Amino acid sequence: MTTIEFITSSRVNGLHDASLYDFILKRVLDDRIIILEKDLDAGQQMELIARGLETVESETGVGINFIPFYVKTQVGGILRNKQQEVQFNLIASGTSKIYEDKKGHYCVETADGEFLSAAL
Repeated sequence: MTTIEFITSSRVNGLHDASLYDFILKRVLDDRIIILEKDLDAGQQMELIARGLETVESETGVGINFIPFYVKTQVGGILRNKQQEVQFNLIASGTSKIYEDKKGHYCVETADGEFLSAAL
């Protein structure tokens, strides 16, 4: 059965990129859908995809699919109050389909026919 795991940036801060990729891929291989609160630049996204593709070559993996998305949040302080965008990444097995149904509403259909949907 597929489970969803929310991973905060504080949980993965301090991990080197290689350790972060291994951390994510291990969970995806354990049949989890990951919502990762972390900025991933284009190079990191490409490397994560490449490492996911490497698992396809082995007998243990199926690759990954992911969608980066942004959520506006209010940041308060003594002298100012402002909005900022926080990047999240919806990451699942390569055999899953991930798509944005409508603005802010994401759907994941797993290979075994499970359908998970959430407004984020």
